[in-house]
Amino acid sequence: MKQTFISFNNQINLYSLLVTAAFDFLWNGIDATGVGLCLAPVIFLLCFTAVTLIQRQISQDEMNTALTKGLILGVIAALPFSVITTTAGVIFGALQLRYGTDQDVVLLGELTKAWKNLERVLKSPFSPSDQRAMKLDETIDALYERNLISAAEQSELHALRMARNKIVHNSQQQDVSVAELSELVARVKEFGANLARRLQA
Repeated sequence: MKQTFISFNNQINLYSLLVTAAFDFLWNGIDATGVGLCLAPVIFLLCFTAVTLIQRQISQDEMNTALTKGLILGVIAALPFSVITTTAGVIFGALQLRYGTDQDVVLLGELTKAWKNLERVLKSPFSPSDQRAMKLDETIDALYERNLISAAEQSELHALRMARNKIVHNSQQQDVSVAELSELVARVKEFGANLARRLQA
């Protein structure tokens, strides 16, 4: 039985597969109710006829074999959903369950966005020329010297800066867990929101 299936599968013409895939993808844009379901018999007949002719004329299959392949692929194409899209979704979902999602990539994007906002907030009390001239560590120290942030906030900001630099500039993302990265993003966002209310008031 297995050998028969493999032999059957290997002898399906590429054009037959392309025709079936084309009809199958139609279901991604067709509502599988009402009018959509009425199209199923039409799709079946078109796919069945096309595949049968391809297998008979191009692959030189026997008529019964060509009809069988046309019938099977026609049924697949006429199912009121995209078999290819659904299968791909199931495989992708299984891989996510097995290996997990790329949360670290998402969190790195959030960290980049949150950090840019924090830098903007920290430099907001200074003139544009000073903003361009000062590095971030100098900006933090200048805010403390102007009594705009406390010593604890100064220390915390430097700690956040070093943690962020370790991840972004030193390419040590793999050394940081998703939980640690998530906590860092939350701290940066919280600092940015709190300081924005005070420094930009």
